[in-house]
Amino acid sequence: MMVARKRIGRSPFLTQWVWLGAALTVLLTLIAVNLYRTHGRIAEREEERLSAQVGIVADNMQYQLLTVSSILDRILTDMQESRTTLLSGDVVGSYFSALAAALPGVRSIAIVDAHGNTIASDRSQTIGRNVGGHPYYREIKAHPDAHALYVSLPYQSSLYSNVVNVSRMIPGRDGEFAGTVSVMLNPPYFSALLTSVLYAPDMWGGIYHADGPAFVTDPMKLSAASVSHAGHMIVQRSVNPATLKIDKPLMIELGRDETEIFLQWSQDIAFRTMIFLSICLVSSLAVRAFQFAQRRSEHQAAGAEAVLQATRENYQLIVENTTDLVAKLDPQGNYTYLNQAFSSIYGKAAGEHLGEHFSARVVEADRELAHTSFRKLFDPPYALSFTLRELTMGGIRHLQWTARALFDVRGNTTEIIAIGRDMTDHMRQVGILEHQAYQDFLTGLANRRYFMELAREELIRASCNAEAACLLMVDVDHFKHINDAHGHRVGDLMLQSFSKVLLKTLRSGDIIARVGGEEFAVLMPETTLDLAVEIAGRLKSAIAENALCVENTPVLRVTASIGVAAWCSGLDLDDLMEMADGALYQAKHSGRNRICVAGRSAGIERQGAHFTVPNTGSAVETFI
Repeated sequence: MMVARKRIGRSPFLTQWVWLGAALTVLLTLIAVNLYRTHGRIAEREEERLSAQVGIVADNMQYQLLTVSSILDRILTDMQESRTTLLSGDVVGSYFSALAAALPGVRSIAIVDAHGNTIASDRSQTIGRNVGGHPYYREIKAHPDAHALYVSLPYQSSLYSNVVNVSRMIPGRDGEFAGTVSVMLNPPYFSALLTSVLYAPDMWGGIYHADGPAFVTDPMKLSAASVSHAGHMIVQRSVNPATLKIDKPLMIELGRDETEIFLQWSQDIAFRTMIFLSICLVSSLAVRAFQFAQRRSEHQAAGAEAVLQATRENYQLIVENTTDLVAKLDPQGNYTYLNQAFSSIYGKAAGEHLGEHFSARVVEADRELAHTSFRKLFDPPYALSFTLRELTMGGIRHLQWTARALFDVRGNTTEIIAIGRDMTDHMRQVGILEHQAYQDFLTGLANRRYFMELAREELIRASCNAEAACLLMVDVDHFKHINDAHGHRVGDLMLQSFSKVLLKTLRSGDIIARVGGEEFAVLMPETTLDLAVEIAGRLKSAIAENALCVENTPVLRVTASIGVAAWCSGLDLDDLMEMADGALYQAKHSGRNRICVAGRSAGIERQGAHFTVPNTGSAVETFI
């Protein structure tokens, strides 16, 4: 009979554990199914995105190959119709230079005879050079086909480490091999094209020859051999237009590290696992406590109440005496609990703010950030740190909040726990240090490092939007004489006065920086060369009219020499600064107080010319 009583007594407890196990199993199954589906959606979305970016590059390259094919056909036609005229050095140089300049993806054009000698090119230094031993030339000669478009393996040239030639065979009178006409593709153009579609830091890509070697890659250190396909999501596409007979197509490959793609998903797994284990632990302890309470209800209830009360008192003691702001909010964002630290920062008893929405005292400009951050707490990982400016008794203060959502056993959000800390002084100090890192200490203009950063971003934007841009290099004439005659203090004052003239004369959208002792740089976005020269003339006049008056020092005036360079597609910032420096050097050595313009015309030599700046009357020199 005693055994029977024990079995009868234990049966309800066993049932409770069975039901708990079933509920947790269902919850785990739902979490696993949800995570599996999420993984699939992330993979599908990322693959579609990579495919779209590959398509952009492929379409551009197909267009380039079709255009190159048309140019080569045109050259072959011209050779057949007027061989003597076309092979004239001056004519072909100008003709090829014009063709190369019209296409950003083309670097050079050359004609090689049946013996491997370069007989025509837009680059005079390559004429006469024998390329008969080059693999791309031998390939065409060994497999001649007047209808084929030959794409060479990447090779080392005098311009770049990896270049690709696109060639056609020149047929003789009887269709025999009589040489080649080739176009050298421009690696920087295709590198910029590849870089433009990389939308994530972990993303990599490359353009490869069908036989394996890389044409261009990004990052530059990557190659087909150095990237293992394991652990990466990769999309490939060949560039082989149906209308062309290409011997070896180019391949485009873009990929991402799957670790980065599924990083948020992995964090979600960890967080959900933690929540699930917490639920398991809490529910198991709850069942165990409930069963134990049924056996010794009165005694255990009294003890539990005493422990609970002590815990509440300890919690209250800690929370109420901390200098950090501690708050509880309901799922709608209203305060349900505030500690006493609120009294010191808001000037009222914490209890007076209960029921108030947390964004009520946030400054208007940060309201949208406050609401957006609060909504993110309801999505994985259900925790967030953010900084808001709030109206307090001491004025506007920067409060850094760390918040986390709390859930019940069903996974519903029950409340938000938030801890705030006043970061105003820290952020002010950080702001001062950041400002000093980018500002020239003497003039207050951007320093050289910040100028290079802003200028490169602006040139990338100009390249994407096909906009004009110009660079001015401005140097104070005879500045050493001012330092020697009047001292470095007067020299510093002159540089400060000079900087004020720049700020007053130039436009608000221009990027102005002090890049050397008495040398300044100005990048002028959305500015044509004519407009840049006109502005440079006004600036030169304003500098000459500016006077510096210092106690015990006669009135000082200075002039400036200015070099102007126009940016065009294919130039990077270093090239542009080198051109403008060359123009500045020309201005300094032509008598100073002058404006010189750097000119550029591939394949054609010409002498510098003088012209007049509109509305200024200033002499300007253009040179190659």
